[in-house]
Amino acid sequence: MLTLRQLEVFGAAAKRLNLTEAGRTLSVTQTAVSHAIKELENLLEVKLIKKMRTGIELTQAGEAFRTDVEKMLYQRDDLLRIHSRKKI
Repeated sequence: MLTLRQLEVFGAAAKRLNLTEAGRTLSVTQTAVSHAIKELENLLEVKLIKKMRTGIELTQAGEAFRTDVEKMLYQRDDLLRIHSRKKI
């Protein structure tokens, strides 16, 4: 099952192109980031990232997925801003 957390993790990794930095941003380990992305890849049956010596590189599928994930996360944040009593 696809989870919002997996999308948040992928979005952070795609933005930073580094699993460790993504983990720091989300207060999780690099291993947790790697595991979440691997679960996403298994669910989607496509490689999203390629691990490099100095970080990660997005595959073509990863680039396309990042665009959609960024839109979805922005919409989520927008919904929270609009409907929350506590302004973000």
